[in-house]
Amino acid sequence: MREEEKLFLGNTLFRVDRVYDQLIADHDPDNRIAIYKLKIDENFIEGYINKDTESISPAPGREKGREMKFRIPVYLYESGYTQGSSFAELFNKEHLDAYNIRLLDRDALMEIADRPLRYKQPALPEINAHGYTFVVDVAYGEIRRKDNPMNYLLFHDMNFHEGKGGGYDIYIDKESGNPASERMARSYVPFHLDEMVKIDPIGVAAKYGISVTLLPNSDLKLENNPQAFDHRVNGEQLPIIRIIDRDFVVDLWKNELRSTEGPKREIDLSQVPYTMEEDKYTLFWDYKKREPVNINEDTITSLPKNVVMVTFPTDERLDPIGWARKEGYEQLIAEFGYPQQMKMEARVYPVTQSWLPYLIEENLRERLVQQNRGLRL
Repeated sequence: MREEEKLFLGNTLFRVDRVYDQLIADHDPDNRIAIYKLKIDENFIEGYINKDTESISPAPGREKGREMKFRIPVYLYESGYTQGSSFAELFNKEHLDAYNIRLLDRDALMEIADRPLRYKQPALPEINAHGYTFVVDVAYGEIRRKDNPMNYLLFHDMNFHEGKGGGYDIYIDKESGNPASERMARSYVPFHLDEMVKIDPIGVAAKYGISVTLLPNSDLKLENNPQAFDHRVNGEQLPIIRIIDRDFVVDLWKNELRSTEGPKREIDLSQVPYTMEEDKYTLFWDYKKREPVNINEDTITSLPKNVVMVTFPTDERLDPIGWARKEGYEQLIAEFGYPQQMKMEARVYPVTQSWLPYLIEENLRERLVQQNRGLRL
């Protein structure tokens, strides 16, 4: 399968998806347009890109001066080109100003090689507990340390406060910031956490697929959206998980994440490691190649380039109904507690917040030990 080419429309980098005939912003998969919606004749595909929103439209809008017309030669779209080639360089010299598109010649490839990842985590509420900042992520049903995402606590592991006002009673380690449902040591101090419907009602409504106005006054009264539940039970739709700018269909029966961009781009879930608590998948992702990367943790001595850490829930929360069927609990589906989220977004973190820096330090120390042994021999 041919790798997708990229090109600049104005200053925005787009991927050319020929599987579904569309242009997709390289940093925002929601910013896309089908080719057939643009103006097409025998020579050109024409459209307009808004300089502010970076969105594409087939015709100019009302924002004069903020929209730029572009023209993609039909032969170029149909045949493609080789990035970094002399053809790309010659095309840019001859047509850049006239067509307002720029192919990825060698200069352009060098420009984007060190470009940081244009990705923002979803804006989520934060709380301060005994001097530590925690992110409240209701889609994942957890709180986690803002500066250490592997340090987290799931809501379903917390003790619900039965007294007035509800909420959750948890403990925070004053020394490490570790959250826990029980007092693990004398350094753990109590903290009262509000309910999800109070901390982030919009996020809870999105998670359960209901209107904010229909939210109950307590987490204990939250229920699945019957329509989304029925669609999944009847097999009308499989859930989608997004990893940065790629969408994957969650197919637990085949134990894979299947790319919506076409075949031969699956992720075998059996090869993705769990977190220590076994409630999240964790992998390392090359955001330039847009694919998982294997890291030899026994030999790594420096942080990999263009790589981030990605986490997402394991099967039970990724697709509760699919998991129940796979494990033989189909008779319990109607009573299942986790909401059926049809669209989720993987969480993305710099590798500096993973365990790799610790492994690198250990490997460098071991290498030094081996070198010293060699000198003494």
